[in-house]
Amino acid sequence: MIWFILFLLVLFLWIFAATKLAGPDLSQYDSAVGENFAAHENDQPVTRTFLQSVKEVEKRAGATKSLKKGLAMVREFADNLSSGLESDSEYITTVANGVACEWAVAPGSDPKRRILFL
Repeated sequence: MIWFILFLLVLFLWIFAATKLAGPDLSQYDSAVGENFAAHENDQPVTRTFLQSVKEVEKRAGATKSLKKGLAMVREFADNLSSGLESDSEYITTVANGVACEWAVAPGSDPKRRILFL
């Protein structure tokens, strides 16, 4: 009897999630893997260099033995990832609920459509 009640509960939760929690169908925005960006000959060496720098920061942050200092080190690394890079995008700085943020607007893009990334 308990298995039947449990089954009905799971069935109810699944139906509720499938009907009430599902968002709109966004499959129209899907694209095949690799369709959007062509690979460049220098992608692999650059990726290896980047991953090596991430491992070095991870190692140094872990060596601090302090969560606060380690997180500060990782945050500094992340904040400076794009320093020195050239870009033709426009960067608009703002503050959202007391948090400093910036929008990156690519040339020719529709500023009414946004992608949030952290």
